[in-house]
Amino acid sequence: MSSPRLEGRLAEPLEILPISDEYVAAAVKRRIEAWSLDDFAVPPVGPDTFQYLYDVPHQNLRNAFKYAEDFSHWLVNEDAISGDPHEYHELFQVGSPHRRTPTCSRPN
Repeated sequence: MSSPRLEGRLAEPLEILPISDEYVAAAVKRRIEAWSLDDFAVPPVGPDTFQYLYDVPHQNLRNAFKYAEDFSHWLVNEDAISGDPHEYHELFQVGSPHRRTPTCSRPN
């Protein structure tokens, strides 16, 4: 979908098929690798956590991106940025020892 005013000015729109469910984590991993500023950067939502966010709301990519963004804001608001990808992933797991559960619907 494109604006009639912009269509054909920059480039013709591309039809892109949906990503297969089995490739979601790999696609996120590749995107992180491509956009990381250095080897020490740790995204708040890594490939495994994103896969979890994708699977829980019935493979809805838009919702997974929204929840990932909400979680990123929650980490900042809670001053919970540790740089530990395992800790971030654990916050999403049922039965996590962390009792500070993020609200994925709306950050504070």
